[in-house]
Amino acid sequence: GDDDATGDDDSTGDDDTSGDDDATGEDDSTGDDDSTGDDDTSGDDDATGDDDDSTGDDDATGDDDDSTGAVDNDGDGWDAGVDCDDNDPALNLDDADGDLFDTCEGDCDDGNPVINPDQGDGFGDGVDQNCDGTDGIDADGDGYASEGSGGTDCDDTNAAVNPGAGETDCDYLDNDCSGSLHANEVDNDADGLDECQGDCDDGDPSKYPGAPEDCDGADQDCDGLVDDDCVTSVFDLQGGTVPDGTEVALEGVVVTTPVTEPFSYCTRRGFWVQDPAGGEYSGIFVLFEDALLPGFTVTPGEVVDLSGAYTEYYDLSEITLADAADLTVVATGAAPAPEVIPDVCAVADWEPWEGVYLSLENLTVSATIGDIGYGQFEVNGCLLVNSLFFEYTDCGIQDLTPDPPLGQTMTSITGPLTYGFSEYKIEPVGPGGFDGWTP
Repeated sequence: GDDDATGDDDSTGDDDTSGDDDATGEDDSTGDDDSTGDDDTSGDDDATGDDDDSTGDDDATGDDDDSTGAVDNDGDGWDAGVDCDDNDPALNLDDADGDLFDTCEGDCDDGNPVINPDQGDGFGDGVDQNCDGTDGIDADGDGYASEGSGGTDCDDTNAAVNPGAGETDCDYLDNDCSGSLHANEVDNDADGLDECQGDCDDGDPSKYPGAPEDCDGADQDCDGLVDDDCVTSVFDLQGGTVPDGTEVALEGVVVTTPVTEPFSYCTRRGFWVQDPAGGEYSGIFVLFEDALLPGFTVTPGEVVDLSGAYTEYYDLSEITLADAADLTVVATGAAPAPEVIPDVCAVADWEPWEGVYLSLENLTVSATIGDIGYGQFEVNGCLLVNSLFFEYTDCGIQDLTPDPPLGQTMTSITGPLTYGFSEYKIEPVGPGGFDGWTP
């Protein structure tokens, strides 16, 4: 009774199958004038119901602007998510010249396909073909083209080396490409070391770290010390070429005497050594403090290396041994034969024989200890005989000082020549130092 089977003017009784003028009873299948009831399929004038697009925000993102919603600050068409510099429109991912490099990849002229970082760069045309900021190849980026590309950079792998760099000391680089190193990096005296390596005088090949120290008042080994443990010879010491007070070292000298008895207020002792070559200026006295080296002894014939302070003690040349460790025995053998002086009064100058192991021949006592004192007597009217190798009462022990009578003759006296109180003297090496007379 409603114009259809439902009684609503159609089959539903609502002018359609639903009774609402359509299948839903609301003038369409949903009852909202479209499939959703909102004048479209979503009920919002579009598929989302947000007035214009699928998101309901006037676009796909709901931000009413584009498909992503990202910001493009420099307006170059590339948003900040992909643009390498979104504040500079000149830098972006466009490859305008089709050379497969964009400005983000370093293409410095995106309107020229033969200018990009992959190109070679000939020097001198004023064009930076490879976009390294320089006309020519500048591999190290220091602003100077390499010599290989026609430029002036002598090391295009090191940005610290170029014609505009200052020369750096002791890096052994030609920093300024001048063709030469810093002056301190050059071995000017060809001794194997330069000033950067510690050469303290690069104009003298005898001076460098590790050089043997000569006893000449100079610092050969560049340790800042003058003549410290310098290796010298007895000849140099007795010849006056070594400054007084120098720390010296002797190598391979021969011991000629045993250790003396105590002397000088009974606190000191010593012995003599000699260069194996013998002859004038070859011997010297070695002194030590008895308290510092108690029981110290040497044996004639030992070959030794020793070091100590060289001094002229009232014109007596001597080396002071401060520690037993300052003497090393390197070989043993027989004591050297003495240098023979057949006529003591024929010697005009005894200085060359000071410290040398001698044998004086054809002697006659010309003055006794009673005449001279101090444990000394005279022979032939021209040389004193001393007694350092004999005990005497001043040191609280028995007096064994040799005291031959006036006119006593002797075949020889053997021992080193010494000097003291302005007189040269022979030191007989114990009772065995006399031949032709027994103390």
